[in-house]
Amino acid sequence: MNAVSVSQVTYTPMGEEFLKRLGRLIRTETGQNGLYAIRAAAILAADAPEDMTLLSIMRYFPTKSIRIDVDATLALARQISLFTDYRDAALNAISVEAKRAISVEPSIDFSQRPNLQELGSYQVQKRELILTDYSRTDPRGGKREFPVDIYLPQSSSKAAPVVVFSHGLSLDRAYFSVLAKHLASYGFVSVVPEHIGSNAAISKAFLQGFYYGNNEQFPFINRPLDITFTLDELERLSRQDPTLTNKMNLRKVGIIGHSFGGYTALALASGKINYPRLSQTCAKEKPTLNLSLILQCRALKLPADTKNINLQDSRIVAAIAINPVSSAVLGLESLRQIKIPVMMVQGSNDFVTPMVQEQLHPFRKQPKSYHKCLLDCDRPIAKIANLYTRIGIRYGFY
Repeated sequence: MNAVSVSQVTYTPMGEEFLKRLGRLIRTETGQNGLYAIRAAAILAADAPEDMTLLSIMRYFPTKSIRIDVDATLALARQISLFTDYRDAALNAISVEAKRAISVEPSIDFSQRPNLQELGSYQVQKRELILTDYSRTDPRGGKREFPVDIYLPQSSSKAAPVVVFSHGLSLDRAYFSVLAKHLASYGFVSVVPEHIGSNAAISKAFLQGFYYGNNEQFPFINRPLDITFTLDELERLSRQDPTLTNKMNLRKVGIIGHSFGGYTALALASGKINYPRLSQTCAKEKPTLNLSLILQCRALKLPADTKNINLQDSRIVAAIAINPVSSAVLGLESLRQIKIPVMMVQGSNDFVTPMVQEQLHPFRKQPKSYHKCLLDCDRPIAKIANLYTRIGIRYGFY
């Protein structure tokens, strides 16, 4: 990173919030929050001939000494230990349960099953659409216009179920192209829109100094609405375009989302942003290991007239959320509104959306009626939920 990109990152609202939280630990010699000192040191270190390192940032720190808040640092260290222990205990419990389940289940001869790593039997045709939503604007102003790739299985027998993909922050629709084509080869219509305003193009412009990020909170609304608008347009096109007539079953739609796209999938399933939970969580402003919280807290800056928007889309009947952002922006109250099957995928080494806060807790905190079934039903999912409960109680989360 050069001095320009470091400056651009640290002067955004999200960058400044991160430094403000970090500055509670790393202070100036007079005991002031180290936000501005850390920013100045990072910019100077990035502009220096040598590579920017932690030592070079310390060297350019603008005061003669650096004060460390020991109490806050120790609290953060305890948090690290707590979350690490909880994560490792959960992973170990799942591993033990999986091995036990395999040992008692009848053996399956996978050589007699289809190899899903290989492409399916359908030929796939790719089409690109440019959709225009005149009711919304994009970060550059004007109408909201975005591309959508559609992967169509070449079958005329019946309307195929649809899978919509939502890419993560700073990525684009090409990220899911391989998986989209793969599913289409098995008979699904894969639909991959690009979320203007939280895609790779915006990130590139941002790092080059051409975009400041004043509208970075709007993707919380625009992303789910992009999916809904895409489905609306596909319904319209299926009535008007003979090549799409009877090709898509738009009442049987699944969604796969990664990271910020995982939030998108869960928002479409649950309905509303959880402003009370956001206000409670974001008011603490403590240093945190959960970097996604800084992004989630930006949703509090949304205009008042957007706060009652219902993001749920009844056409979506199943969702897969991969490393989703969810703990504060949706939280327990919103996630309890989900009535469709959801598969949540988590990565144990993800430091942006850490699994304990962003996936284990949301998975565990289901509606009471469903939770009772999990506790009473003799199913693998029930046993995993029970494991999370016992581990959570052990580590003081419940």
